Amino acid sequence: MPCLKGDLTEREKRERLEAQRGKQKDLIFQLKTQLDDLERFAYQEGSYDSLPQSVVMERQKVIIDELVQKLDVNLNEDIGNLSPEELRQRVDSAIAQIVNPARVKEQLVDQLKTQIRDLEMFINFIQDEVGNPLLSDGGLSQQPQAAGTSSRTPGGKRKGPCV
Repeated sequence: MPCLKGDLTEREKRERLEAQRGKQKDLIFQLKTQLDDLERFAYQEGSYDSLPQSVVMERQKVIIDELVQKLDVNLNEDIGNLSPEELRQRVDSAIAQIVNPARVKEQLVDQLKTQIRDLEMFINFIQDEVGNPLLSDGGLSQQPQAAGTSSRTPGGKRKGPCV
């Protein structure tokens, strides 16, 4: 029977330990509640400069929930198993999925604007060449000729020193 008595004491020890842990959890909860009440009271009375910790945490949770929803990131499943660096990488990856297409689109718009400007300048250049009488065949005869050069007359005959 000594083994039976030893088993009971082990069981009793476990039960007492579990009961003590339960009491500690209750006490921790009471202390957290009292601390929160004290912070809120001090903040309302003006003797506490910053928001109570519980209010800050509530607001941070709202911000995080909105970001998680808008970034389409699922962190709830394994947030406890991930290191801070892995969490950063997941958030960076989600942000990149949103930001990178916008950057690519912005670069494409800039490229298209540049091409449009280049085309407008080319069109203006072509119009100037076609529309400028000094650059056309008929207008060349009006420009001064260097000595010894020949040019065509409107009839198509050459005029020059050796005719």
